[in-house]
Amino acid sequence: MARIYVPRRAYSQPQGRLLLSDLGMSLSPASLLVPSGDTYCDVAAGLSVTAGSGGRVITPARHGLARTYSAAADHLLDGGRFDPRNGYSWLLFGEFTALATWAGFFSRTSDNGTTQGLAWQRNSSGDALSLYHGGSSAISTGVSIAALLDGTARCLIGSWTPRGGGRAYFVNSGAGVSDFGITVAPAFTAGQGQMKIGASRNVDGLSGRVYLAGMFPYIELADAERLSAHPWRLFRSEPEHIYSAQINPATQALSAASFAGRIPSVTVTY
Repeated sequence: MARIYVPRRAYSQPQGRLLLSDLGMSLSPASLLVPSGDTYCDVAAGLSVTAGSGGRVITPARHGLARTYSAAADHLLDGGRFDPRNGYSWLLFGEFTALATWAGFFSRTSDNGTTQGLAWQRNSSGDALSLYHGGSSAISTGVSIAALLDGTARCLIGSWTPRGGGRAYFVNSGAGVSDFGITVAPAFTAGQGQMKIGASRNVDGLSGRVYLAGMFPYIELADAERLSAHPWRLFRSEPEHIYSAQINPATQALSAASFAGRIPSVTVTY
């Protein structure tokens, strides 16, 4: 029995074995979290949730399994492996309905303190999403938080690079790019670090669903726009079985070369 398998790109949450696509591997994710069981599975680094607060459960939802939050957050110790000083990007794909005052979408502390590391969060003044890099001085992204909390599925990506004196951008589902300057690099302490989903550096409080979360080295803006529009491009599905036939190996031959120029990356098994 001969079978032909063709690799497929994932256009929805992958099921079963999680395989990074060529794009996913090229972006070298520091952490890539997909809901699994009763928590997250980290495809990239094997991190696990070590703390958090509020209601946090795994539920089936429109786009697959979701980590559902009710004024909650997850914390993951990273052992100081993810140094953001040379640039970073974070990704959060989900449906968001509320964010408490002083809470954030994503943060990372260098020493589990309240004034170190980085945070993309709400503060007490106005509706604009704010970015903190160390200290207590916020940079406004110009992005309305209320517009992100309508329960619509969206993929958010926030990034910073030290290039050009320090630039950051925020992308919302492939559109709505906010690009701004921030010269201060996030602090880093070797041997320590904690990523937080649904929190600022010291306040938890996200409500909604998360289907995918991750942290990366800096992703170029053009790549982030494409990824934000289709975040499941980070994964590939199990190869699709498209052909089976009984053959006599003594008299018939079936090989990948037979399909050259017609079907790319074919795997033929007997």
